[in-house]
Amino acid sequence: MASHNQISRIIITFVLIPLLIFQCHVCSQDKVILSLYYESLCPYCADFIVNQLVKVLQTDLGSIVNLRLVPWGNTQIAPNTSWICQHGTDECQLNTVEACAIKVWSNLVSNTCHYSKRDI
Repeated sequence: MASHNQISRIIITFVLIPLLIFQCHVCSQDKVILSLYYESLCPYCADFIVNQLVKVLQTDLGSIVNLRLVPWGNTQIAPNTSWICQHGTDECQLNTVEACAIKVWSNLVSNTCHYSKRDI
């Protein structure tokens, strides 16, 4: 089971860092869509995002990339229809929370971009 410190680190990594990276310019259609499928509690995914991906997005490449985060994992459906995640129950819950946060945040950014382009 993940500690609260680990869960906080994961949430910061996968939810707050993307909020800092992207601004209204994600509305542009002239970007390459990069979909990253990751597992919420996978140490290798966290390492890749924190130590590789964020650094790349902070370079000039970041200006042409529209990052699409997809919390996903090595998940199986049990006979009772519950989910079994590779890194435990907390990972299943975090995948769900992160997917929900990404959906809500994406809608917020989309609306912000829409209204910022209007003549008021």
